[in-house]
Amino acid sequence: MKLTLLFLMFFSVQNILAITEDTDFQANMSTVVLPNFVLNSQIATLTGKDGVAIKYAKILKQNATANIVISNGRTESYIKYAELVYDLKDLPVNLFLIDHRGQGFSSRLLDDPQKGYVKDFNDYVEDLNTLVKTELAFKNKKLKNYLVAHSMGGGIGMRYIELYPEVFSKALFSAPMLDIQTSPYPRAIAYALVNLLNSVGKGKDYAPGKGPYKPENDTFEKNTVTHSLLRFNWNKNLLSLYPEILLADPTNAWVLNALKASDIIAVNAKKIQAEVTIMQATDETYVQNSAIEKVCKKAPKCKIVKMEGSRHEIFMEQDVLRNNAIKLIKDLLKKGN
Repeated sequence: MKLTLLFLMFFSVQNILAITEDTDFQANMSTVVLPNFVLNSQIATLTGKDGVAIKYAKILKQNATANIVISNGRTESYIKYAELVYDLKDLPVNLFLIDHRGQGFSSRLLDDPQKGYVKDFNDYVEDLNTLVKTELAFKNKKLKNYLVAHSMGGGIGMRYIELYPEVFSKALFSAPMLDIQTSPYPRAIAYALVNLLNSVGKGKDYAPGKGPYKPENDTFEKNTVTHSLLRFNWNKNLLSLYPEILLADPTNAWVLNALKASDIIAVNAKKIQAEVTIMQATDETYVQNSAIEKVCKKAPKCKIVKMEGSRHEIFMEQDVLRNNAIKLIKDLLKKGN
């Protein structure tokens, strides 16, 4: 069943954010939020598919009643989610945040660390399963497991709950990558082009029109992921603090594997057993909202929450939008316990 919820009156929701934009935001992020993450997180490494080192952070609570696994988007790292962790700090939940292969603090897969690459999309899924087996499967089985995932992490997460329905009883997705926008090429042309380039040994090259990170292009005025100047600037600041997490545009191989994965997810959506909530950004330029709607229609227990006016990075948006996203996480826990 698909239920579409439209938020018309954002300000009717009581503010539940730990740090707000109307305070000294940058100072709070630097002196409160980031130190909280660093002090309370345990950083660990697991061995992923083909021996790739996968970094993840975990925040454990003695009074935990549930586990939340956070699967981040392309180019992201767990350190970018320090504010989200701070928003959830008073909840009795264990948090596990994975840096996917080839990005964040995990091992890069190519000599050029800026290139976004994966050999097989399912490698992401199996890395996530290794985390689950390492941290969740044989621990306290009385704790319920929930998945929170953004963008590419949402594509990984959706495929995961198709393949491993017994792990997560509920999942919350933020602008999940259930298909990518291929502009200026129609999808069929983009697929044929990257498939051809891969077949002639160009899989590790940047996709057409893509390239290395250019600081002069990374400005708030040119960005299409958030309306929050403060959070945009903070995320840029993280690249100065942790330059090793920088990741640029995707390669032909990554694009091809993302497109293939989208087709597989769509076919298998009917197998999903978890209760799924999808936050859909209405001001979206990265993922295909039409694909989200098709997958949710097929999934037996799926609903869409339209985040009116939000750009792609809902967890990095202005307070009024983030407020609703954090509330959905907290509602997930209240209804699940």
